[in-house]
Amino acid sequence: MDEPILVDSKTAASSGAADDIGLAALAMETVEFELALQLQSLPGKAFEAVLADALENVGGALLFNMPVQPGVGSGHVAAVSLPSGEGRILALVIQSADGILRVEPAEQSANPVARIVPAYAGVMEHFAA
Repeated sequence: MDEPILVDSKTAASSGAADDIGLAALAMETVEFELALQLQSLPGKAFEAVLADALENVGGALLFNMPVQPGVGSGHVAAVSLPSGEGRILALVIQSADGILRVEPAEQSANPVARIVPAYAGVMEHFAA
């Protein structure tokens, strides 16, 4: 039986007073999504199913999902769009090879995939219009 997927809760932390409101909202949205991921993380449940169920619970959308390195035991990187007031937050859900999930706001992520997320979201918006 597969091990449950664990969520490493690393959300945005505020470092300056001017950014407190924006970062607090960002952190709240990503924490809500992380909690939804934790609720869906059951033994034997695949990453894709956990992600889809968590996104449905928060009203988010999957932009794309790809393996980090093709092969057995590799992790995944998924880009998601999370609702935030009248806008959205673009985030990465990163699953390491050991199954631990990490949620990072795309604009703050050092992951190279984060650079394509805003452009991909824009293309998807255009197709939806």
